[in-house]
Amino acid sequence: ISIRGSSSEQVAIFLDGVLLNQARQGVVNLSEIPLDNIEKIEVYRGTSPARFGTAGIGGVVNIITRSPGEKPQTELSYSYGSFDTYKADVYRSERIKNIDYLFFYTLNRSRGNFKYLDDNGTPLNQDDDSETRRKNDEFLSQDLLLKLGYEWDKWRFNISSDFFSTILNYLF
Repeated sequence: ISIRGSSSEQVAIFLDGVLLNQARQGVVNLSEIPLDNIEKIEVYRGTSPARFGTAGIGGVVNIITRSPGEKPQTELSYSYGSFDTYKADVYRSERIKNIDYLFFYTLNRSRGNFKYLDDNGTPLNQDDDSETRRKNDEFLSQDLLLKLGYEWDKWRFNISSDFFSTILNYLF
């Protein structure tokens, strides 16, 4: 993300108020965060609220993940596409008296092994052309979000954990 002409390293990226940039040498791959997991995105240009502590020269982006709802909710989804590409999501949240929880898991996988015409680097010579299968285009990505909340009197305690994993050129 570039804000006001800054580089991506000059924008502080937060996930639920936790800075992601330092753990990744200044660059954050936003494609690893599933869109189904995002409730809203806050963008602050230049100056930012004090709760972030540090701000990049360009500004701050705070990605806020889903929160448990008042009513129990369960969602399951599955989609399938070309080249053995699929995505599966599982979501569950519930509030029981003073305790609430949220569980969200998503899995994306693709073989990416499609056929294409390889001209062997010689577009004018059709004698060396062949149909070839794409290699090293596989990927496997996962995201697991766990949230637990507890309300006591006027206090609220939250525990949250978000795990991302992406493997490129994964051998199926």
